[in-house]
Amino acid sequence: MNKKLQSIVTILFSGYVTSVTHAQVTPTSEAQLIPPSPVTAEVAAVPAVELQIDAADIVSRRVVVRPEQTFTIEELKSKKLDPLPKPEPKQQSQLSAEDQTARAAQAMTTRFTMFSCTVFRDDEKSLTRSHIKWTSQGKTPVEFYEAWSNVDFRHFAHIQSFNKAQTQHSVMFAMNYQSSAKMAQQARNMQREYVAPTIPELPRNAAAKPSFTIVSGNPAPEDLAAVEGLHELYKKHRKSFIAEYQRISLENARRAAALKANPPDPSPDITIRYWIPESPISPEISEQSPAAKGGDQ
Repeated sequence: MNKKLQSIVTILFSGYVTSVTHAQVTPTSEAQLIPPSPVTAEVAAVPAVELQIDAADIVSRRVVVRPEQTFTIEELKSKKLDPLPKPEPKQQSQLSAEDQTARAAQAMTTRFTMFSCTVFRDDEKSLTRSHIKWTSQGKTPVEFYEAWSNVDFRHFAHIQSFNKAQTQHSVMFAMNYQSSAKMAQQARNMQREYVAPTIPELPRNAAAKPSFTIVSGNPAPEDLAAVEGLHELYKKHRKSFIAEYQRISLENARRAAALKANPPDPSPDITIRYWIPESPISPEISEQSPAAKGGDQ
């Protein structure tokens, strides 16, 4: 195929169908999930201990009274900060120039992709599809891409990063959910006609064939890699992704109910305390400046 000819071709890639404009990626480039950082167990909220201030340390006090809230602003006596630590000496690399070049060649690059996602539920057909949007990186002007996927992208919301080939992908999702029945009802309430989005044909079973189709733009392989990687991860980790999504949904519902039952004070009284520190002298100045040593200038 002529490389200059930008035609959409459908190929089979790692178990899922995708509409792309570049050659097949080798299996060695399949995405690998990066384990999340350990999350500390949730602990009960403990009221903060009020800071005890000696009245003799208060230089001035100003009180601002609002209808439902009072602000108290107190200036405290100046406090001297500890001297700045001496900088650590720079360590020279023990690697040879050849080893440094080899290590640099093996180092992973980093890409950040922000996805705007609308998860659409077709209630009549009992289908869930995701409309995703993202942009290119490092290109001027910026290119905009759109695709439809048969994967519910809400199941990716907890993912922060993953590796694919020699690239670590950091991802973030802006999520929206639409139901065809709800959208049609809203349209009727506004005396408008509901027009459902045009969704391309995709495999019905996302568990067997996580798939997506590009509908706008012509992303280069590096701009498509994050989307490919997410679908590869879904094929391998679908059950755990769904379980984590359900766990987070239940936890969010629990927190929302607890907050509704015990709402915080919307306008608590606030006390602001501050002091103007005495700036410490850095080690370089103290060692090099005659003025810092008390000498003549």
